[in-house]
Amino acid sequence: MKVLILGATGFIGLPVAQAYVRAGHIVYGQTRSQASAVDLAAEEIIPVICDPYTDEGRAAWGKIAVQVDVFVDILKADGSASALKTFHHFLSCFSRPKASPKPTYIYTGGLWSMSRGPGGLESWTDERQPRSGYNGAVGWRAEIEDPVLLGGLDGALWDEKDI
Repeated sequence: MKVLILGATGFIGLPVAQAYVRAGHIVYGQTRSQASAVDLAAEEIIPVICDPYTDEGRAAWGKIAVQVDVFVDILKADGSASALKTFHHFLSCFSRPKASPKPTYIYTGGLWSMSRGPGGLESWTDERQPRSGYNGAVGWRAEIEDPVLLGGLDGALWDEKDI
């Protein structure tokens, strides 16, 4: 498979990229810096140097997105607008015949949107439970999670415990 990972040099992104390489896949890893690109190349990850949030950056990773089987968004998002823009740009990048396999889009959200409140393990839950409105800082994640899961792709959501 061909895999494109946005945020491939981060705390979560690099181990994910390394795991795909170890499994024998062709992995493209987005980074913003030339120094990080050298590190990715040393890990057998093909670097894609761009700012993924700019039009130029989206054009750069979009050229690769048309050919990948798996797209992983591990970018830091400060709200649903940037995450949705990445998702919709990915959708606009590919055109495949109806009988073709759908690409897989993996979005890394967070378990925080399932928190029931402060204190103790009993206040935390998992994705089998309804979302809570407790943590307003990440409550926006539902705005991207629903399109990823229902957007006509093989969508998946990861959180910290899945990685």
